[in-house]
Amino acid sequence: MTNRVLVADDDEPIRKLVAKVLQRNGFIVDAAVDGQDAIERLQVDRFDACVLDLMMPRVDGVGVLRFMQEHDPPMLARTIVVTAYPRTAKATDLSAVCEVISKPFEVDTLVNAVRSCVEKGRAASDAR
Repeated sequence: MTNRVLVADDDEPIRKLVAKVLQRNGFIVDAAVDGQDAIERLQVDRFDACVLDLMMPRVDGVGVLRFMQEHDPPMLARTIVVTAYPRTAKATDLSAVCEVISKPFEVDTLVNAVRSCVEKGRAASDAR
């Protein structure tokens, strides 16, 4: 089974790096350039996990999380928030997300987090 991951980060080099690393680890990756782009993709496609930056233009990561809460609450538990601003992350209620990772991050840490979130999401949907 191939897992689809949405990577939403306005920093192009990071977005491309994350996408490439996840693809090398067997994931199908869609990339969003900002929060609005992420929301538009979430409205059309189903993803097994989401790697979400908090600080983005147009709609920030918190706005994307609010969209998920309203339209697809189970997606929150399959979302990894990646941020260079840990204070912002601490000021935001991220208790529903799968994991929070600070930038810079170890590539293995991110890949393992995505795998873990996909598995948790699969287990939750199997339990329904």
